Amino acid sequence: MSRLIFFLQEAVRALRRNAAPSLAAVVTTIVTVILLGVLIPIFQTTQAKSEQVRSQLDVQVALYDDATAAEIHALRGKLEAIPHVSEVTYISKTEALATLRSELKDKSIVEQLHTNPLPASFEIKADDASNLPGIRTAIVPTGPSGEPQPISPIVNNLFDRQQASQQIEQVTSALKIVLTVITALLIIASLMLVGNTIRLSIYTRRREVEVMRLVGATRWFIRWPFMIEGVVVGFAGGLIAILILWLGKITIVDPLSDHFSFRPWSGSSSARRCWSRRWAGASPCAASSRSEAAVRARGAVAFGVALAAFLVAGIWLGGHQSKLPELVRDSLVGEPSGLTAEAAEAIEDNYYRPVGATELGNASLQGMVRELRRRNHDRFSEYFSPESLESFNQQIEGRFSGVGLSVVPVKRGLRAVEVFPDSPADRAGIEAGATIVSVDGESIAGESSAEATSKIKGPEGTEVTVGVLDPGGGRVRELRLTRAAVALPNVSSRVERIDGRKLGYVRMLSFSEGAHGELAAAVRKVQREGAQGIVLDLRGNPGGLLDEAVLSASLFLPKDEVVVSTDSRTQGRSVHKAVGGELPPRPLVVLIDRGTASAAEILAAALADDAGATVVGTRSFGKGVFQEEKLLANGGALKLTVGEYFTPNGENLARSHGIHPDVRVRDNPRTAADEAERRAFEVLATRSSG
Repeated sequence: MSRLIFFLQEAVRALRRNAAPSLAAVVTTIVTVILLGVLIPIFQTTQAKSEQVRSQLDVQVALYDDATAAEIHALRGKLEAIPHVSEVTYISKTEALATLRSELKDKSIVEQLHTNPLPASFEIKADDASNLPGIRTAIVPTGPSGEPQPISPIVNNLFDRQQASQQIEQVTSALKIVLTVITALLIIASLMLVGNTIRLSIYTRRREVEVMRLVGATRWFIRWPFMIEGVVVGFAGGLIAILILWLGKITIVDPLSDHFSFRPWSGSSSARRCWSRRWAGASPCAASSRSEAAVRARGAVAFGVALAAFLVAGIWLGGHQSKLPELVRDSLVGEPSGLTAEAAEAIEDNYYRPVGATELGNASLQGMVRELRRRNHDRFSEYFSPESLESFNQQIEGRFSGVGLSVVPVKRGLRAVEVFPDSPADRAGIEAGATIVSVDGESIAGESSAEATSKIKGPEGTEVTVGVLDPGGGRVRELRLTRAAVALPNVSSRVERIDGRKLGYVRMLSFSEGAHGELAAAVRKVQREGAQGIVLDLRGNPGGLLDEAVLSASLFLPKDEVVVSTDSRTQGRSVHKAVGGELPPRPLVVLIDRGTASAAEILAAALADDAGATVVGTRSFGKGVFQEEKLLANGGALKLTVGEYFTPNGENLARSHGIHPDVRVRDNPRTAADEAERRAFEVLATRSSG
């Protein structure tokens, strides 16, 4: 008993570790059993109905109208004496007309007849439908001259359904072959998938199997848990399928059977009947048979299509775990899978310190992305854990809890390009240009911007220790800061008087959600205050959302002017144009530096190429590629580089190493004055006076 319990426990363990293929095997077994449960009754019913119809086939002997009663009686005796005749029924002209009248919806057709056109007849049934041709030959044998010679002079004509009988036989045989082939294929597919589940389970646990062999376990002892796993899969699938079939019977089949039934031909003279080929085409019984057959055919086709779709969906979902509903995926599918799952399992089971599955999963994904970055010289693809994704989304939305810095990545860590007023960083004395080299005692050199900033950010009120290297160099200072809610001052503006002219200054820190609206408000504000030109400061702006860059450019460009074009292996080529809503034109100077990247570069290039803006400062970052965020099942996301972008002049900024300014100037961080800003105002004043 204990051995059986051990086998069952091992089988359950194998099922959990191979949930995706096990689910596919269960679904396939379900569909196989359902299809067999449907196809077998269909086959049996078709066979039974075929035999029933064939048993109702007969030969009708039409008589001349002038036949006497004695001749009719004599003919009956001859017909009953023919071998294999089981029943002979006489139908008078009056009975034939009455039957026709009962079948017609429009009774007036019969009323309009002046005479009865239907003949009297004998209806002859055989003990087996295959004997009908012999009976026909006996009624109308071939005479000495080779011409047909009826056994009685009152026989006018013969009607039988020999062709219908042959067609029924052919259809039944074809259906039998098709259903047999389908059944065999379904059984083979189901057994193969269940067997594959067992083989995959053995493969993923092959090291355990090797250990069991080393300690002397027999082959059957090793394989029994996996065999039980296959039995459980098959039993579960079969049980669910039987339940579905039972529910389908009581909810669909039984109610439908009350409304649709098979109506065979009856031997009674009062039954609905199709007299001959001439009459059958217009007969209501033929129309009824065709209608019922059409209903059955449509139902069978719809049911077959639904089951086939279910089969395909089950197998597809088994191989595409991320597409499963969350509840099913969380219950049945472990992550990660395949080789990664094998390695994770080995680490969990054997590493000398406890390691969580979530920790391993995050590390695995980070490793994959790091390899992508290394192989393709891609600095921008990133994996976000659920926690770091929340931090990233806060940054995009212009809200976060941190220390109040705007940063760009550098080799040693993160360089502060903006220190927000009255923030924890400002109160601690951190200046723009300083470099954050460590967080809580750990170096952040070489980490992505998202990884490093996620360590600095955190819940409001918590503490973080950052290592700060001042712009002038020297020793690294360790500063302990208390995180606070920071509202990102994304756009700021003012008006200055230069050489007697009012000039506007607008600073934009990022392209977070809604940034174009803030930019529009700032530009309108300085224009209302009389600014004759505008300096747009994009220094240290790391970019953000592409749509925000296009909408921001639309404030300065005519509608349908090209802002940027993109080219992607998976998305093809697309062109993004200004959408309209431009502000009154003013002379424009764009101020950039090495921290101007991504969406900020897109805006600067569009204004330079399309609006004739003068670019002042140093070379920009030179990103040239764009990313998309792909959400993952664990709540995290992949930010993957998916394509390149090009300026309106067709230039890729990664290949050109950024935007090269028209007027080169670098700010000296050791001085209080902002040399680059002052030079930008000088250039703008010259343009405004011109």
